[in-house]
Amino acid sequence: MSNPALHLVQPENRPLSALPAMQILSDSALELIEERAAIFEFEAGLEREEAERQALRWYVQDYSQR
Repeated sequence: MSNPALHLVQPENRPLSALPAMQILSDSALELIEERAAIFEFEAGLEREEAERQALRWYVQDYSQR
């Protein structure tokens, strides 16, 4: 069963880049997050939605601090 609270973060069938919070990021940041999501999806075998969440978390916690 999925957590209903997660739909507030990323509703089903809605790309990560369509979220209002993503609109403040630069195109290069969005590209980096999407690339990292693809890596998580392919290398870790995550579903796309989870891969995008993990990529955004990675960006906020790790990459943006550089």
